[in-house]
Amino acid sequence: MVKAKSFISTFFTLNNLLRCCSMIIGLIALFFLSQRNFLLFHCIIEGFSIVVAFSIFLFAWNTRRMLNDNFFVLVGIAFLFVGILDFFHTLAYRGMNIFDISGGNVATQLWIGTRYVQSLSILATAFLINRKVRPALAFFTYTAVTVILLLSVFQWQVFPVCFIEGSGLTPFKIISEYCISFIVLVSIIVIWKKREIFDSRIAVIIITSLSLMILSEMAFTLYRDVYGILNVIGHILKLVSFYLLYVAIVESGLKNPLSVLFRELKKGNESLQEQIRLRRESEAQYRASLDNSPISIHVYSKKRELVFVNKTDLARNGYASLEEFKSIPVEKKLTPDSVAMVRQWEKDVAFGKPLPDSFYLDTITKNGEIRNLRALR
Repeated sequence: MVKAKSFISTFFTLNNLLRCCSMIIGLIALFFLSQRNFLLFHCIIEGFSIVVAFSIFLFAWNTRRMLNDNFFVLVGIAFLFVGILDFFHTLAYRGMNIFDISGGNVATQLWIGTRYVQSLSILATAFLINRKVRPALAFFTYTAVTVILLLSVFQWQVFPVCFIEGSGLTPFKIISEYCISFIVLVSIIVIWKKREIFDSRIAVIIITSLSLMILSEMAFTLYRDVYGILNVIGHILKLVSFYLLYVAIVESGLKNPLSVLFRELKKGNESLQEQIRLRRESEAQYRASLDNSPISIHVYSKKRELVFVNKTDLARNGYASLEEFKSIPVEKKLTPDSVAMVRQWEKDVAFGKPLPDSFYLDTITKNGEIRNLRALR
């Protein structure tokens, strides 16, 4: 209950409410603008999305060593190239007259290609959370994909047709939008299962952003005119989706760098504690196996200091603990001949000579009984 109240108080602040009202007013203004000048509306929407994409990259890239967070680094690299592709999509839009093209097919092809890159990148980063990645390899991969995509649209003209003037969307474009939506849905499920990795507020914002991304893609399956109302709705949903990503990644990181850093430190501390726990469990199991061994076991440090005697040997010699065993001089635990043998070995070791692999010793138990033992090194 307390957690729920904290969650609500985090979101429903005066600042967030004012921001929400400003956003609603801005979206209404953009909607009316789209009815009077769709091309300007489209440029504003795409321009904002491109700036957000580049901002996500710059923030993720410049904080990658501090945060050590593969999710944000990979998302940042991916959105750099998403921004580049969206830039070409904007320039190729019908009415811009920058490229020597006509109609809305090329811009729609670039849209679909970009959304595939975006959705598959988010899915990949969701699966690669907490895994080591090589940024150089990611850059090379995205550069190759971007170049091939642009060449397939502008130069080779092998990218499937997505829009036919007077007819509308092609089956390939519609099916692609559903495929992209499914990919994003899988990403939401994966991120939700791993939500404890993120700050709770950031996790909710990211999932909300991806959900709006799906709704945006659904709107783009229905329009027949690139200047139509459904296209307007799809672009507005995309705008809000990108804005939420900006809030989750850039703004949260810039305004709350300490909280992000402390979250990383907490994750590192938890990982370290888990490693310590596993190591202690492993040491305990190893010690138990030594203690329960039917043979006597002595463990010495590199300085030839006795650090462990198993329970089997302690019981055979009548001692209750390692401390008691170590408190007894070697002359009282070995016969004189065996003591002389041990002293000679100590001299040999001092001169760099190795100990024999096996040898026999006459030991004396606590109650004075002499036992002949074969020792293995």
